[in-house]
Amino acid sequence: MRPAPSALVLALPLGVACAGAVPGGDCTRAAAVQEIVWEQDCSGCAEGLRLRFGRDGRALLTVTGKARFRTADREQPATLAPADFDRLARALADAGFFTLAPLHEDPTLADGRWTQWRAGCTSGSREIWRRDTAGPPALDALDAVVQAWRLRLWPAS
Repeated sequence: MRPAPSALVLALPLGVACAGAVPGGDCTRAAAVQEIVWEQDCSGCAEGLRLRFGRDGRALLTVTGKARFRTADREQPATLAPADFDRLARALADAGFFTLAPLHEDPTLADGRWTQWRAGCTSGSREIWRRDTAGPPALDALDAVVQAWRLRLWPAS
């Protein structure tokens, strides 16, 4: 079952990168990105995973628990250097994140793993939701970048 993220409620057509921003607003530039959130979960998984990276240097890994599996949330903070955040924000821009459609799914799949990306900017945010591996290869590449940062910042995760 798909979560009810605000991105799906505020889903905008291509070309409008930020909810609440004008077309071509600052959420189309890596330098405007203040926070990057990557979240992955599935209906039948005992736990999900959320990675939050902030321009302020704060990073947070959250393992999200589920009551039906009697698992609880667990958090692990870390520190991200400003240059490293800039590299991550540039990776989003270089992959075309700000121009991708907000929703990627295979209509034949109704369950399984999903991933949600959010780039919070100084004037709005840009969100992308995908089911399993639907969508362009750029999303797979971005997933790999985030997983590399995950292993660097939280090697035991």
